[in-house]
Amino acid sequence: MKNIAIRFGLILLVSSVAGCAMAPHKPAGIDVSYIQNILPFSQPPLTLGKEENKEIYGEPDEDGDGIRDEVKAELLELVRKFCPTLMLDISDTGGVLSRPLFPMPVETFARKLTIDRFSIAPFRWKGRRMIDLSEIEDEKLSLLSEYFSRRVRIKPDDEMEVAFFDFPGDSPDEWLWALNVIQWMEGYKPTVYAHPFILKTPEGDRKIVIQYWYLFPFDGWGKVHEGDWEHINVIVTDLDPKKARLLEVQFYFQGFVTSLSNVELDGLTHPVVYVGGGAKGSHGMYPYPGKWLVMRGGKGAERVYSNFRVSYRDFDVNLIPDAEAVKLEKLSPKERGRIIWLKLNVRWGRPWTGGRGGATITLSADSEGYAPFGPAFSTAWNRAGECLGYEAYRPRPKSWLELLPTSDIVEHLITGQPVFENSEKR
Repeated sequence: MKNIAIRFGLILLVSSVAGCAMAPHKPAGIDVSYIQNILPFSQPPLTLGKEENKEIYGEPDEDGDGIRDEVKAELLELVRKFCPTLMLDISDTGGVLSRPLFPMPVETFARKLTIDRFSIAPFRWKGRRMIDLSEIEDEKLSLLSEYFSRRVRIKPDDEMEVAFFDFPGDSPDEWLWALNVIQWMEGYKPTVYAHPFILKTPEGDRKIVIQYWYLFPFDGWGKVHEGDWEHINVIVTDLDPKKARLLEVQFYFQGFVTSLSNVELDGLTHPVVYVGGGAKGSHGMYPYPGKWLVMRGGKGAERVYSNFRVSYRDFDVNLIPDAEAVKLEKLSPKERGRIIWLKLNVRWGRPWTGGRGGATITLSADSEGYAPFGPAFSTAWNRAGECLGYEAYRPRPKSWLELLPTSDIVEHLITGQPVFENSEKR
């Protein structure tokens, strides 16, 4: 009975999120305990595009969306040509739908920006306001621009603010139900955000990197947190979609990256990505199904037995530029609402939900319990291969003899899936 009540409450909460805008107010019984576990002045910098990116982002840009007018159609054709097919885990569902949860559009997650205000001495919560992002007039844009960059100076009597997108629910079970209800009510398509950039190697070679970013409402495996941005890099030879050939795919998962030139394809150009996590979903992006050993944070292993195909044909593919190239003043209020998320230096989810064994801030891209910042504030944005937060994982399947006498041999016999270890650590 309790579960039914909780789920009914979530349906009502999701319905209110999907409906009219909420005016600034002071919610009753609000929980701001997360503030004890975050560093409110610790925000990542925006990663700018390199000089080479001016070939595709910036002026001339009549509509202000950040993408040069003469290359926009070509770029969209390019990112669609190499759009991945995802293999999701059928158990990654909350029980409302008979299929896994799809990566979601940002407007479903980021309809309103939640802002908590605190005094520092004495340390007190001072109030909360929520800003509707569906339409952004000039006055609201001026207010939101405060959250585009880090605050680097503060006076002794200044107040501080913590801004974030808050998804309905407070645990993986509740997040699953909330997203299922949203999918059931709105029926959104699986969504991907594609960000191409130009890479010049030390040898002087020129390559095109297409980052495909996926938004999930949470990571419920190990590092439990609200909000979850995952991505892969697809490296190709040319900006011209007719000439471009696939060179390499870089898979990012659990603080690691695996780079491969020979990958499974759907058709001739679409990489197949296995999304990890089982029933609560880590949503890491893997090149193969199987059991992956030596995860970070002492988590041991992740089982990637993805069995539900979402074809590249089914995706709503959105092209996103370098964040600094977007000229919001040129856009209409509704257009601003669709892209401002890219520039906001805020957390995607309740800032801290409490990880297993307590909170630990690390250099990993996915610190325990902490909601992530958006793609443009990730250490991986506009970067390829290994970077801060992602170290190399060179997968090596273990032999039958190496699996003995562990329980891995039983699992291998039952599932027929390989067990991988990181040969980089051998």
